[in-house]
Amino acid sequence: MEAQLFHESEEGELAIIGLFIKSGEENDVLAEMWDEIPANGDVAAKLLNNPIDLQQLLPADKEVYQYVGSLTAPPCTEGVNWFILEQPIEMSDDQINRFSAIFLQNNRPIQQLNDREVYKFNLN
Repeated sequence: MEAQLFHESEEGELAIIGLFIKSGEENDVLAEMWDEIPANGDVAAKLLNNPIDLQQLLPADKEVYQYVGSLTAPPCTEGVNWFILEQPIEMSDDQINRFSAIFLQNNRPIQQLNDREVYKFNLN
């Protein structure tokens, strides 16, 4: 599983932070949001009582891969700055299954590298 945190500048430039998710301990940072996930996916978004502290969501090791690519859903806009954290975060099997039960296959096929340059650096 992967989480994507979208950012847009005032000029309309897009950047996405990608967080891989692996099965493990319950993710306390996302617990309230996961408690609000509707069982069938047809309920509108809800406002959380407590904001999510994205700094607490990020893994301790901040090795990052950076490249310029596109959105992963239509309109698949090009020129998006991607920052993919190498270390995954954890979510419990229950959290992963609750999401997967509502959103079945929601990703497009993996794209070819197509001469794209990928950089690796550490944010720590």
